[in-house]
Amino acid sequence: MKIKDGLYVTFEYSLFLDGGDRVGGTEPDRPIGFIVGQNHMLPAVEKQLLGMQAGEKASLWVLPQEAYGEYDPQKQQEVPKSNFPPGMELQRGMFFQAKGANGPVAFTILAVNDDSVTVDLNHPLAGKRLRLEVEVHDVRKLTPQEAQQLAAPQQGVFDPLMPPGIAGGTIKV
Repeated sequence: MKIKDGLYVTFEYSLFLDGGDRVGGTEPDRPIGFIVGQNHMLPAVEKQLLGMQAGEKASLWVLPQEAYGEYDPQKQQEVPKSNFPPGMELQRGMFFQAKGANGPVAFTILAVNDDSVTVDLNHPLAGKRLRLEVEVHDVRKLTPQEAQQLAAPQQGVFDPLMPPGIAGGTIKV
């Protein structure tokens, strides 16, 4: 069966930067799954998976504007250190997800100063051309039970860099 809208697809992937550095991916033999056409996957990735079948492998290229956008220096901000939980040891490179005025906001700490923290609100992959090495495991129709469970609104698009258990909370940015 070929991948098309409405089908359930599982696949493994490794994510690489244009220069060849691996920056993410699934664990071996632990594919991820999604329903095609439900905005659970980056549209550029989904489009390139269309027509593939179980057992097929491919290299998929995704341009910055098709993924996380171009890097925007205006998205660097200085925020008061008091916006972070008291006693939290803040370090350059820490990745957070917090509640912003318009929903979840992900950011990286660029610098920690005496009274302020410089944060970068760009996605860590903004401005990067990406390569995904994929292997399709399964392509099938949903069972009625799966359709009911998986048809519920999902929170956003699949993000290969959103690690489980990241720091976060009620940080104002």
